[in-house]
Amino acid sequence: MVSPEINERGEVRLEGHLLGTLEGFRFTLARSDGELDAKGTRTAADQVVAPEIRNRADRLAGAPNEEFVLATDGRLRWRGDVVAELAEGDSLYRPRIIILADESLTGVDLERVQDRLALWLRHHINTTLEQVMALEAPADVEGPARGIAFQLFEHLGLLPRGQVSDEVKNLDQDVRGKMRKLGIKFGAYHIYLPLSLKPAPRELALILFALRNGGIRQPGVTDIPHIVLSGRTSFLVDPEVDPRLYEIAGFKVAGKRAVRVDILERLADIIRPLIAIDPARFQGEPPAGAAEGNGFRVTVEMTSLLGCSGEDFASILSSLGYRVRRTPKAAAPAAEASAEAPALDTLLADSPAEVDAPAEDAPAIEAVAETAVATEATVAAEGVVDEAKAAEPAAPAEPEFDEIWFPGGRRHNENNHHGNRRSENRRRDNAEGGEAKTEGRARPDRSRPKGPRRPEGEAAAARPAGNGRPANTRPRNEDRPRPDHKNERPDRGDRRPPREERKVAFDPDSPFAALAALRGKTE
Repeated sequence: MVSPEINERGEVRLEGHLLGTLEGFRFTLARSDGELDAKGTRTAADQVVAPEIRNRADRLAGAPNEEFVLATDGRLRWRGDVVAELAEGDSLYRPRIIILADESLTGVDLERVQDRLALWLRHHINTTLEQVMALEAPADVEGPARGIAFQLFEHLGLLPRGQVSDEVKNLDQDVRGKMRKLGIKFGAYHIYLPLSLKPAPRELALILFALRNGGIRQPGVTDIPHIVLSGRTSFLVDPEVDPRLYEIAGFKVAGKRAVRVDILERLADIIRPLIAIDPARFQGEPPAGAAEGNGFRVTVEMTSLLGCSGEDFASILSSLGYRVRRTPKAAAPAAEASAEAPALDTLLADSPAEVDAPAEDAPAIEAVAETAVATEATVAAEGVVDEAKAAEPAAPAEPEFDEIWFPGGRRHNENNHHGNRRSENRRRDNAEGGEAKTEGRARPDRSRPKGPRRPEGEAAAARPAGNGRPANTRPRNEDRPRPDHKNERPDRGDRRPPREERKVAFDPDSPFAALAALRGKTE
């Protein structure tokens, strides 16, 4: 009998007929063409498939590490063929391996394949995430620093700083130096291992995280690694993707975009010196982007670093805690009139009002006059059209704004560096008799107008009393009717004696002297 054959592509053929395909340790029957039934095809194929599977198991057990690959879909490949896939294991860094094989692979051959794949996977995790694995139990770090290192180990080498902000504040410089020797970097937004942000560690970390959080088939697990390999610093987020996958892949979701963690730290390094500069006191020309009041303006360097601008860049700054102050820019001066005047106007302006010409030049002058009249009519007609066009309402131009960004949680005004300017301006304006202005609003002058001054005696006599009666017409106490004795209050022993009326000498020219004289006459 003729035996089936297996070619280089794994196709099993019998006398030119395709019986099936062998991939890794699995044999898949081809569709029957009517000449052979499925049972007979399988029986014929087993003659070469079973021995080939045992031979492959033997070769895999002794294969070098370079022949194995873990793909983004969580499957293990040997020489390009899928031989196993990963599943959730007992711990984050110890996933379970499921061998994909037929019943032909059993016994000792199956155990050898499992042991070899498990050994390779352990070696792959320890070498790809070497720095992260070293943080499980660091030798030279104790106390809170050891806890931070272990949290980095649990979060695959990338930890938001807000989760351990209190612990980080309590670290002294010596302890931080020891942690930096372990490869740890303290950024403005994250604490991370820079070497673990490379594409290979992030791809492996994404697979390990997905196995324990939603599965390897969820959206984003196979797509995000391709974005990491492309070298893009930011991109639009997919609402169907779990935001934690972006974080594990080395990106921070900021607004509408996901920004690479190290790029975000570089942006913070650019902004930090700008908000510490006072342009008014800076010696020399301030750097681009510096603004008053501990603020900054967006520069081309920032937008080119993140690969976006406009609303996308603004959403990133807003998510980082920055707040914007928008002030309208000054309107551009109106466009000057065209320097080219009509030919007729220029001719009339440069020519005298009356010109005495000889009689022989009269025809030429009449021709020129007719041409001038025709030109004037044409210009007048064009002027009417231009005036009609000018009368049409022009489309309003979009206003331009000057955007200055400030760190969140801080009141921003002009007094951050320059002191209380408003009080000084108010005192100066009051001294000059002008209107006090604060923050662009004018305070009206409420001082009374000064008229001609009355004589001193007349002013005192005409001044009304508090109850509306003229001065010095108020009844005295002895002229007032006394109340009935029933309503009188009993005398108190502690009543103080009345004070003696003091006699004060006034200046005879003062209004008080005139008032005292009037009071004496009334009495």
